[in-house]
Amino acid sequence: MHMGLPFFCYFLLSTSLIFAQKSPQLFPQHWQRYDNHDGYVLGNGQMYLVAGLGKELNRNGKSQLSNRPADYNRIAWLIGPSYTLGNLGYGWEPIPVFQQDTLQWEKQSTISPGAQYEFWGIKSKHPQLEISTQDILPDNSSIFIRSMEIHKPANSSAGQVTLFLPVYPDPRNSVYAMFNGQKVDAVQIERWRNACGPNLKPRNSIPLSDLKKIDPASGSILLFGTNHALWQEVSTTVPDEKTYKKLFPYRAAATSVKAEDTDTQITLQERGFTIDLGILSPGESRTLYVYIVTAAGHKKRVGKQALSTLRKWKAKDPKLLIQSARKAQEDFLFTSGDQPNAPLLQSINACLNLALACKPTDGGTMAQPYMYPMYYVRDQYGPYKLLLAAGAYEKARNILQFYVAKQNHEGIQNAHDLFVKTPDPAKWLPDANAKNGHHSIAEVPSYIILMARDYYRATGDLESLRPLYPRLKYNLAIQAESENGVLPFAGDESYTNRSETIPKYRDEMTDSHLLFMAAADFMQELAQDMDRAAEAQAFAQTYAQAKKALLDRMWLSDKQHFVYARDDSNDKSKQDKRPAFDALLRWFYLEMGDPMDSIPQHNLAAVIKELTEPIRVVPEFAWCAGMDPGYLLYALSRSQDTRAHAAAELLLDYASDQGLYSEYYLYEGDTIIPTGGTLRPWESSINGYTLIQYLTGLRINMPDRHLSLQPHLPKGWTQWKSKALPLYKEGTLQMELIKTGKEVTFILERTDGKQSLTLDLEFGLFGEKISSADQGLPAHTKQSDLLVTKAILPAEGRLTFQFTVEEEYAQ
Repeated sequence: MHMGLPFFCYFLLSTSLIFAQKSPQLFPQHWQRYDNHDGYVLGNGQMYLVAGLGKELNRNGKSQLSNRPADYNRIAWLIGPSYTLGNLGYGWEPIPVFQQDTLQWEKQSTISPGAQYEFWGIKSKHPQLEISTQDILPDNSSIFIRSMEIHKPANSSAGQVTLFLPVYPDPRNSVYAMFNGQKVDAVQIERWRNACGPNLKPRNSIPLSDLKKIDPASGSILLFGTNHALWQEVSTTVPDEKTYKKLFPYRAAATSVKAEDTDTQITLQERGFTIDLGILSPGESRTLYVYIVTAAGHKKRVGKQALSTLRKWKAKDPKLLIQSARKAQEDFLFTSGDQPNAPLLQSINACLNLALACKPTDGGTMAQPYMYPMYYVRDQYGPYKLLLAAGAYEKARNILQFYVAKQNHEGIQNAHDLFVKTPDPAKWLPDANAKNGHHSIAEVPSYIILMARDYYRATGDLESLRPLYPRLKYNLAIQAESENGVLPFAGDESYTNRSETIPKYRDEMTDSHLLFMAAADFMQELAQDMDRAAEAQAFAQTYAQAKKALLDRMWLSDKQHFVYARDDSNDKSKQDKRPAFDALLRWFYLEMGDPMDSIPQHNLAAVIKELTEPIRVVPEFAWCAGMDPGYLLYALSRSQDTRAHAAAELLLDYASDQGLYSEYYLYEGDTIIPTGGTLRPWESSINGYTLIQYLTGLRINMPDRHLSLQPHLPKGWTQWKSKALPLYKEGTLQMELIKTGKEVTFILERTDGKQSLTLDLEFGLFGEKISSADQGLPAHTKQSDLLVTKAILPAEGRLTFQFTVEEEYAQ
C-alpha cells in the first residue's frame, strides 16, 4: 500500500459472509423492459416542464398517460413558477411541411445529457427533413429556451420548408372542480358544494376565452393559469378561500420564436406560430429559438409581467445564453474512461436531474411531475437521500425545514401543497395538532425524523436541528403503538396500494415498526448530543422496547424472517406470514446496524429464496414496486455479496432509456412492463442512490468525523472516477477506482478540508482472493475475498490503496 501519510493498522473481517456464493446465478439474464422510453423532465426551482413522452396526457383531473401517440417534441406539461398549481399549457412541437405536404416523422429518439449534448432533447428524422431539439433552462430563472436545428439531409431534395408550432392552454384553468377533477357548470356548483363540502369547490376560474391571448406587438402568445391547484389529493388539507388566495397567485406564460436567419418569416396565429424557412437545399440547416417565460402575480397584471420579462430575454444573444447555461451545468457525479456511456452512469445522472428538476426553490420534491404534482412526505425520502449523496446539503435542509414548517402549521399530513415562501419551521401554530391526519399514527412522522437523522449524519449541523427538536420529539410520541408495542399499518407504503399485496391485517406491521425503531434510535443520539440526558435515556428505552416487541411479535422463528403484518391478538392464524420484499430489506436501507448481523442476513436470504425471480413484493403476485430492485442491490452490496453485480445489471433492466424508473412493474413471460406512474422522483432517486452506494459505499458520519467506504467495480469495467464531491464545510472528496489486469488501485483526494477524518475501507466483490501489496500485513486466512483497513484522511492530500485480485469475477 502506498499512502501520502502514515496509516493505522490493517485488519481482516472475521465474520464470514453468511449467504455469499462463489458462482452467483441469482437472476434470469433474459428479463428486459417493454417500451423503455418515458420522456424527460427539466426544472430549475422556478419553472419546469415535461417533454419527450411520445404519448398524450389526459387532462381531466389527475393527469395520466393515454394510449394516444404524440410527437416526442411535444411539451406535455409546463409549470411556472409555483409548482403545485398544475399545468399552464402544452404543445410547441414542430409540425413540418415540405412542398405543402405535412410530413410524419419516421423516427424519433430522445437525447440524454452527456459529452455531446449538455441538455435533454429530441432527434426527429424524415428522409426530407431532420430536426434536433435541445431544451435549456437557465439557472434560477423563469425562462425556458428551446433550440431547434432544422437540417436537410444530403440525399433529400430541395424545396420549401415550413414549420407550425401549436400552443395550447390547459382547459382545466377554466371551470374546474377540486378533489376529483369533475367539471361542473353553474347549475351543478351548488349540488357539488352540498355533496362535497364548502372546501371542495371550483376555485377562481378563468373563462375559456381568456385562457389564451395573442399579442401582435411583441409577436407573442400569452397563456393564463388560475390560482387554484389543478389536482388536490384527499390526503392533504385544503386551505380556505382567503388562505388560498394568499398562497397562490395567478400565473401566465409568454411565448415567442426567434430565428437565427433574418430571412425566416415568423407569423403569429391564434393556434400558434407558422415559420417559413424558405427554400432549403440538401445539406442546408436553419436554427430557431423558442422562448417561454412564466410569471406569477395579480390577475390583471401577470400577463404584462410575463411579456416584459420575455422582451428582456429575447433581446439577448441566444447563443450566449446557451453557453452560459452550459457553464452552469453540473458535472456528472461519476465518469468512466472505458465506459463513458454506461447505462449505470446515465441512470445516476438522470435520477439526480429528476430530483433537482422537481424541487422548487422553497418546498419539497414532487411525487411525480405530472400525475402527482404535490409533495408527499414518504415520497421525499428517496430524493432527499440522493441530494445528500450528491452533496446538495442546503437543498436537503430546505426540504426538511419545509416539512417541519408544514406540520407545525397544518398538522401531520401525508401530502402537502407548496408554500410560496416557507415560514419559520420553529414556529408552531396552536391549532396545528388538531389538524393531524390519519397518517400521524405511523410511517409519515418517522420519515421526518429520519430526514433529520440523515442530514445530521451527513453534516454534523446540530444548530439547524435545535429549533426542529420539539417537532421531532412530538413525531415520535404521536405514533400509535398497539397494546403489544408494535406500530400499525397506516396505508401509505407503495406496495400496499394493490389488493394482491396489501397486508391482510393492519394492527401491527413490520415496515411501520422498523421506521419507528430507526427514528427512536436517532432521537436517543440527537438528545444526547443536545445535552438532554434524561430524554436520551427515555428514547433509548423506547428503542429497546420497540426492538423487543419486534422480535417477540414479528419474527417468525421457524422461517427466520419477519412476518409481514398481524392483528394485535396472540392468534397466530391472524398473521400475514408472507415474505414481503420491502419489509424484509428495510433493515439495510434504513442502516439500522451491521448489515452482516443475523437478522438482516436471514431476511435477505428469504428475499432471494422467495421473491427474486422475478422480483415480487409477495410470492403469489408477479408485480413489484419501482424501488424494489434498488433495495435488493443495496442489501447485496452492503453485504459484500458477489450477487450484487447481477443485481446491478437487473436494476438497469428496469430503467427507461433515459435511466429513470416507474412506480410499478408487472411481468408477462420474460418482459418487465412499467405500470402506474412514470418519471417518478421517489423510485428513481432510491435506485439512483443505490447505484451510487454500489459504486462507492460512502457513508458519512460528520458528528463523529468518520467516513466509511465500500468501493466496487462493476463487471467489465476497469475504472470509474467521481467528481469532487462536497463534504459539508470540509472541502471536497474525489474518488477513483482503477483495475489494471489484476492490480487494483483506489485513490482518495481531498481538498480545502479543515480537519482530518477517520476512515474505514472495505474492499470486496473483486474476485475470489485479494492480496495486499504490503508484505508486512498479516496473512489472509479468514476472509480471502475481503480486505479491510483503517486510515486517517488528511484535510488536504491524497491516499492511495493498492492490492491484487488473484482471480477474476466468477461468471
